[in-house]
Amino acid sequence: MIAKEIPKRSNKQQASIKRLVDYITRAKSDKPLSANISNCGVDQLNAAVRVITATQEMARKGHDKSYHLILSFHPGDDLAPDRLAYIEEECCKALGFAEHQRISVLHRDTQHPHLHIAINRVHQDTLRQITPYYSHKTLGKVCERLEAELGLVADNHMEKTQTISQAARDMEVYSGKVSMERYVLDVLLPDGEAVFALDSLQSWDELQQTLHQYGLLIKPHGNGMVIGDANQDVYVRANILGQAFSKKALEQRFGVWAATEESHEIPAMTYQPAEPDILWEEYQQQRNATLTQRREEREALSAQHENSYRQMQGKFAALRDEIKNDRLLTKRQKFNLYKQLGEARRREYQWRKESNRQERQAMRGKHPLPTWQSFLVGKAVDGHMGALAKLKRQASQRGVNAVMAQLPPAYRAAAEEILATVSGQTDNSGKHNAIADWIAQRNALVGKAKDVLPHQLLVKKDEQGEFVYRGIREIDGQSVVLLERDNTIWIKAITAEQKNFARNKFTRGEQLTLDKHGYFRPSQSQSKKRGRS
Repeated sequence: MIAKEIPKRSNKQQASIKRLVDYITRAKSDKPLSANISNCGVDQLNAAVRVITATQEMARKGHDKSYHLILSFHPGDDLAPDRLAYIEEECCKALGFAEHQRISVLHRDTQHPHLHIAINRVHQDTLRQITPYYSHKTLGKVCERLEAELGLVADNHMEKTQTISQAARDMEVYSGKVSMERYVLDVLLPDGEAVFALDSLQSWDELQQTLHQYGLLIKPHGNGMVIGDANQDVYVRANILGQAFSKKALEQRFGVWAATEESHEIPAMTYQPAEPDILWEEYQQQRNATLTQRREEREALSAQHENSYRQMQGKFAALRDEIKNDRLLTKRQKFNLYKQLGEARRREYQWRKESNRQERQAMRGKHPLPTWQSFLVGKAVDGHMGALAKLKRQASQRGVNAVMAQLPPAYRAAAEEILATVSGQTDNSGKHNAIADWIAQRNALVGKAKDVLPHQLLVKKDEQGEFVYRGIREIDGQSVVLLERDNTIWIKAITAEQKNFARNKFTRGEQLTLDKHGYFRPSQSQSKKRGRS
């Protein structure tokens, strides 16, 4: 059993209870749908929607007054009406919605039955809006309890481990350095578990002493707290370790922030970012040389343009003086000539402005600023094996599409050929042999064990297309994704980044698409469904 909160929508129309109920009651197959209505005082679906809408309109202004919860079950689970009603009630009670108006609909249009629950976040009596705190933790605990109590097929409800931000990953990929964010998470939250218990500390001084063992300190910054290395002046937000490290939570525990004396003990470990490699240094030199050349030519071009503007102003000033000093002209004639002169000046000014803009653009095009990706592609084409390895590692970490998007058009053909081999497969390795052995073991159960389909390694030529996501497995330290198509389970080795993306993006039984590079994205039908929810 899996319980999942569907993220809120910023659009008012999308967040409306009517739109949500219309979505969850829309039949996607010939199987009939029946709605269960709770705490509305009516039995008809349309009437219940009107009652909930009226309650929401009486509450304070603001959108997102509806809460969408999905409970997904295994095909073999007993979902008798009384058991399903009990499951729905217990999950809503755990979130604080026991007395709230809600409409639930069971869908059986996929292999895994799933219950959609549309909940009114506004209490019908108090008109208070409820926002569940850490709902994924609460739902994980209640799912585990219900699985044990009702004999449902158990799923993994463990909280996902903390990962560094995209900005920190980009910095590491580009510079070859270890980010402070990664260091803090690795030393203080290895395997997702804190190395020290915050509850055991009594003061800011004890917290500082504990952090000092790892070469770290904590201090206020703006409205929050930061953790980092004072010697290198590198800090990250403290709440990457969790909300317990927010400024409010820490001051509730230890009192108002008070600076402590600096410890003179040598820490057991310190933050040691790796120095940039030779390729990165060469790229920086090339980039700086291009910037210097651009700046010199831009300054020369600016001086030329400024001189041309002065010449234009002098020319029109002389023409105006001629008109002014001509005694044969009447005032009316002078007025008309001044007007014509002004129009001519404006036309020439606009012409010169556009011409100068084109010259500046041509100058930039003559000296394009290299990106890290284009630099690596150029070096890889020249046969530099280090650049080739870095480019492939970058594609594995960030995705081929992300790398291609940051390349100038002139480099994309070469990059596509280079990155065509990046698929996450581990051929000719011990891990590959372990995957093959596991596939053989699963295939030995076909026809003997219930619901075991033939397993096969997904090769490059069969990779592109639509699949059904069946989960993640760890085989001898290698992560693999299980995909179903044509009554076959296809096995694809994936990177840690791909694993986290799949677990965050997809649920079991959901359709996904593999692009021509072997990377995941939601299928077109799933994207449309999420847009309506």
